[in-house]
Amino acid sequence: GTPVHNHGNSDAITLILEGEMDYTTYYPDNSKVSGTLIPGDIEHIPVGIEHEVINSSKNKLVTMHIYSPPLEAELIPKT
Repeated sequence: GTPVHNHGNSDAITLILEGEMDYTTYYPDNSKVSGTLIPGDIEHIPVGIEHEVINSSKNKLVTMHIYSPPLEAELIPKT
């Protein structure tokens, strides 16, 4: 899973390829939306919106992420 985060000045698109991804998205008006995405589902996180995701199952989760514009260097985790 991830901590609550945003993607700086980038929009984010996540495509679920395999498994299930639970998510919570937090909006500036203090509302939030939670759910589960399955293969073929797409999640859009607009610029500045915070969210967190987790694989809460014992199965593998495979996702594809697209960021536009590309993520800024300081937002990319160091491995």
